[in-house]
Amino acid sequence: MEVVSVYAVQSSEYAELARATYRRQRACYQRFGVARAADAQASFLWRNVTLVVAEDARGELVGGLRVHRRGAHALPAEAALAGQTRLSEHLERRRGGVVEYAGLWVEERLRGRGLSAMLVSLGIAITPELGARHGVAFTHHHLDFWCPFGFDVDARLQGLAYPSPSYRSSLLWIDALDVPNAAPYIRDAVSRLRHAARERAAVRWRPGPGSLPDQIEFPRRAAQMVRCA
Repeated sequence: MEVVSVYAVQSSEYAELARATYRRQRACYQRFGVARAADAQASFLWRNVTLVVAEDARGELVGGLRVHRRGAHALPAEAALAGQTRLSEHLERRRGGVVEYAGLWVEERLRGRGLSAMLVSLGIAITPELGARHGVAFTHHHLDFWCPFGFDVDARLQGLAYPSPSYRSSLLWIDALDVPNAAPYIRDAVSRLRHAARERAAVRWRPGPGSLPDQIEFPRRAAQMVRCA
């Protein structure tokens, strides 16, 4: 059974990995005819970005997610939607800092097997380590995927042309610190991933039966596999 290693790094410190992840994301999106969604965010690869990356046993990239921290630079969504919404005002009201989860992709052979959930769970888990409590994501029709994590739809911000003009997306919020609305199995996975990330422990995922925590290997001894900022 295939085993995948999942870890987090700063894009500014792993430039070639950031470029390779972007190329694979774009190729993945191209198969669905939405490569412009990847192109629209290419300029944001280096701005307060943490990459959540999945590699197979051969070291090949098989999935990824970007976590953008709001700070000196606006979030990708803020820049793209400037003048169209009052998104920046909503973000300012969130005490404790905000990140945006963007650019989720998984290789075709692993689609529908839980790897996307693994990537998002690790992204949520490391958010407090990045100095933020809240997270935002956008979806155009995959609410059934995002809701178990505890994301809430913002009824004020729907039908947004983001990440490219061909999309009509809704904004989703999450309390990434407490994940109070997450399904119990997701909350369990996030809690254990957060501990593993703090310990810099190796985290491996393997597709299989059961819920997400059953698919994750949590070793007892620390190793340099999860490298959070």
